[in-house]
Amino acid sequence: MRTTTTAITVLALGLGALNACTTTQPEPSPTPTTVITTPTPSPTPSPTQTAQSPTPTTASPSHTPTQTLDADQSAARDVVLHLYQLQNRFSMDDSLKDLTPLTDITTGAAQQQVVAALDDYRALGATQTAPVAVSVEKVGSLAIGAPGTRMIEVVACVDATGVDMVNKKTGKSVLAGERNQVNLFTLEVVNEDNSWLVSDIAAKPTKACS
Repeated sequence: MRTTTTAITVLALGLGALNACTTTQPEPSPTPTTVITTPTPSPTPSPTQTAQSPTPTTASPSHTPTQTLDADQSAARDVVLHLYQLQNRFSMDDSLKDLTPLTDITTGAAQQQVVAALDDYRALGATQTAPVAVSVEKVGSLAIGAPGTRMIEVVACVDATGVDMVNKKTGKSVLAGERNQVNLFTLEVVNEDNSWLVSDIAAKPTKACS
């Protein structure tokens, strides 16, 4: 047994923990303790992405305060914003079954966490009531990891104030009453085959987005 949805929800979607009665599920694989969640202006989606929903959700305008970004930094920022936009869209509309747009811009642990969070919500018959607001706080410089992987760290603030996850039949919240509604996410974005993908997400609570 492991506490799956609680950790994944806090980190991947920024909405907080589920109620106690829905926090444990039998799963064979361990849950990462760190991760990330959703929308703002994003890069022009590919045909595969737009096929999921003709009208994307919106959020508060994103920004990168007092930073001048180069092409790689801009690409890393844009893929992070697009990830949050897609997460809002899929969390609010469970009729969207094909998660390819999400898996196309994620890899590794981040991909597992994002998909698992959506799967857990849908298993509970729950949908998100409104888009969470996302702003990019900082975009790091290009770094070279092993084995020669190009990576950029992006810090994003996710504000889920007033946003809930409710059961569609009962209208009741599936989230715990006490939860952090504003979280600061650190996302690792890597370049694979000339595409920037979110590979890892870590989160910590914060008082407010800047």
